[in-house]
Amino acid sequence: MKNNCPLCNSEQLNLVGNPVHLPVFQNKVYNTEREAKNANTGIFSLTLCEKCGFIFNRTFDQNLMNYNTDYHNEQEFSAVFDLHLNQVQSIISKHTNKNSKLIEVGCGKGHFLSKLKKEGFSITGFDPAYEGTDNAIIKDYFSEKYSNIDAELIILRHTLEHIEFPLQFLQNIAKANNFKGKIYIEVPAFEWIANNRAVWDLFYEHCNYFTKNTLYNLFTKSEHGFLFGEQYQYLVADLESIKTLIEPSAEIRRFNLDFTFSAINQEIKDLIRFTNTIIWGGSSKGVTFLNILGQLSQNIKTVIDINPKKSGKYIAVTGHKIILPENFDFTKTETVLVMNGNYLPEINELIEKHNLKIISIDQHSSDCRNAISVHQKELTERINNNVGNKSLQQSKNDFLKETIQAKYSYNFSWLGIPIIQYPQDIVAMQELIWEIKPDLIIETGIAHGGSLIFYASMLELLNKGEIVGIDIDIRAHNRMIIEKHPMYKRITMIEGSSIAPETAEKVFEKAKNKQTIMVVLDSNHTHEHVLLELELYANLVTPQSYLVVFDTIVEDLADLGVEFPNRPWRKGNNPKTAVHEFLKNNSDFEIDYSIQNKLLITVAPDGYLKRVK
Repeated sequence: MKNNCPLCNSEQLNLVGNPVHLPVFQNKVYNTEREAKNANTGIFSLTLCEKCGFIFNRTFDQNLMNYNTDYHNEQEFSAVFDLHLNQVQSIISKHTNKNSKLIEVGCGKGHFLSKLKKEGFSITGFDPAYEGTDNAIIKDYFSEKYSNIDAELIILRHTLEHIEFPLQFLQNIAKANNFKGKIYIEVPAFEWIANNRAVWDLFYEHCNYFTKNTLYNLFTKSEHGFLFGEQYQYLVADLESIKTLIEPSAEIRRFNLDFTFSAINQEIKDLIRFTNTIIWGGSSKGVTFLNILGQLSQNIKTVIDINPKKSGKYIAVTGHKIILPENFDFTKTETVLVMNGNYLPEINELIEKHNLKIISIDQHSSDCRNAISVHQKELTERINNNVGNKSLQQSKNDFLKETIQAKYSYNFSWLGIPIIQYPQDIVAMQELIWEIKPDLIIETGIAHGGSLIFYASMLELLNKGEIVGIDIDIRAHNRMIIEKHPMYKRITMIEGSSIAPETAEKVFEKAKNKQTIMVVLDSNHTHEHVLLELELYANLVTPQSYLVVFDTIVEDLADLGVEFPNRPWRKGNNPKTAVHEFLKNNSDFEIDYSIQNKLLITVAPDGYLKRVK
């Protein structure tokens, strides 16, 4: 597993989605169903570099990659895709002429290379999976041993996403060509995948993914654009402008993708359950889609693909058989699920006589995204309305006053352990942990240990991370109960004052090499103590994560007639005053008012601090 970004070497890494097993090859087909079901899989752990924004599979294993003649990614059988290639050719023609010498690295079966040769270009190709007889194609990976390259343009179409260390690879190409000439790069556009929640467009053999910024950032100057319905992006640059190092990016977009069954639109799942559905597209998207369907994939009996080289073969892991459309009887079919919406017109033309329901998962994904966008807009409107609703705000204050005096928060437990939190704050913490996916949560103040168990159970669901709990006095019976709990495997307890140097030293040691850290302060509630905690632990919180300070409500309760006569904290001396003092001299954090405005009922007003830089 990689602990450094393959582009900039940073250790600031964060998971984009939950790790998932995927077939190693999305375009490799198998002669028998049994062979297909035994196909190799690998762990796909999509990861974001927080320094440069690069996205890659940190558990990618190059040793699993063995391309051979069973690998078929030919797309020349589609007129739609041929139109795309015409567009690519026009871009290349703009930067060269017919007398130019071209190189295509990763030329596949040589279709695009042949297309350019017919137009009069002098071109040489490299691809280890090539199975033809064209002497212009070298059956090998391109490497430094081919240092005699002298091309005016080098083409990398859907190759760079297969290269573990893309900057080094491009530097080698530039060096072999004496840093002369241009390069055309075409790769999948990660923005399209993320915007459409199209997790079926992610594959193990694509060990990295580029956003517009990360692709553009490889060179000091380049031309960039989108192709094929924005599913692809391209870049043209002078090889002399290749960078030697990738600098930190000021524009990093963070993503959170769900690779589970729940990522698939419910209407799509219902169609598969209740109608006779077939899939159109027996490679790439279709393979990943079938694999994340899980047991429901058994409801799909047939996969259609127009590539004759895949006909009669079987798809990796699920074992679905691939059939040519002219060899399939559509009379019992009700729904055709198209894996790539770009091909809808072509497919409609082929099977319109059968009067079937033809649906693109891309479109439904987009519909789902629009629904999420509408939901978010409505949520924001509701929250804003809550803030201005005087009657609701008064009801909130009345509820807080009465419930705090009644020790309402003591009524609840988490997985059998008293938690002493308001349910609303529990929900808010659940949302944050699920969004941030921290490697480490640090909590000061243990009490009965319910919060430790709660946070540990969330990390157990995420299959990552650990909790460090600190308390000046961990009572023996509480320690015993926590240590016997099933979630204890993710918990470390430290006894001592949270502001003592020896305690902090132990915490800092646990925080070493953690990529995403969240801190929760819930111990001594005096101004002085909380301010010291803030100053001590704030720097451990990673960008876009949270530092949560509980019981800031103390400052507001005096106005509601609630006092704490047996406690040192009071109005003017409490966690909220410490937060405001801390923020005067620290611009790295901001109060996330949206959380308290959404919750209404919270003991942490002004206490949800987001690290913004």
